[in-house]
Amino acid sequence: MGKLLFGLRVLRADGSRPSTGAIAGRTLLRIIDWLPVFYLIGFIAMLGTGMRRQRLGDIAADTVVTRALPSRNRALGVIPLAVVLVAAIGLAASRGHSAAGPQTYRGHGVSFVYPGNWQLQDRLQSSNRGAQQLWSTSVGPGTPLDAVTVTGYLLNRRVGAGDLGGVVPELQSLVRGMFGQMKGSLQRGPAKTTVGGLPAVLFDGAGTINGNRIVSTLVFVFDGNTEYYINCQRTNAHYADVAHGCVQVVSTFRVRP
Repeated sequence: MGKLLFGLRVLRADGSRPSTGAIAGRTLLRIIDWLPVFYLIGFIAMLGTGMRRQRLGDIAADTVVTRALPSRNRALGVIPLAVVLVAAIGLAASRGHSAAGPQTYRGHGVSFVYPGNWQLQDRLQSSNRGAQQLWSTSVGPGTPLDAVTVTGYLLNRRVGAGDLGGVVPELQSLVRGMFGQMKGSLQRGPAKTTVGGLPAVLFDGAGTINGNRIVSTLVFVFDGNTEYYINCQRTNAHYADVAHGCVQVVSTFRVRP
């Protein structure tokens, strides 16, 4: 229904029609793409595949989602969508206005969206690097070890998309050291991607802080001689909440001109 409404179709990477088996495999892997919540694995895979924007199901089936030719049948998708919207409006009305909408952070020349029930926190971000820290801000559910922290650094060199190859080994060594200090390890990465139109590198790892197991998604975003470091840190108790907030922050992060 969604593809019909928005004029999309699934093709193989070479432009041919996918087989029934490829479509079946792509659909079954949607379960894994959804994990651990809100398609987090699928979102990370899409970031890692650049302009192809492939989730794991697409990578396994060698498929991509692309625009379809205009079709009058797209109008058929409006009917079930209208039913869903009416149901959603009714549900929202029954719940009243207790749920807060998303909030937008604007400061230090950047902006991003985060969950409406989160708090803006003052939290210093420690650094093992020689780069000069300019500022740091955190948003989170209010618990000590759960937050998405965004930090700005002034670099002693300019870094663009073509320079990531030289930066990645340095970042990988830094990240391994960080998780090593927490008696943990790097689990995934480095993955080159883009965030807000800027070149970025993503890592995932886990460790222990004060006896609590934490998982962190680390995103390094480069804008000339400025680096934006996003640390999505969560405990098991708030894993799903912070994972969702991480996706929200990273996908909406923008450097304002």
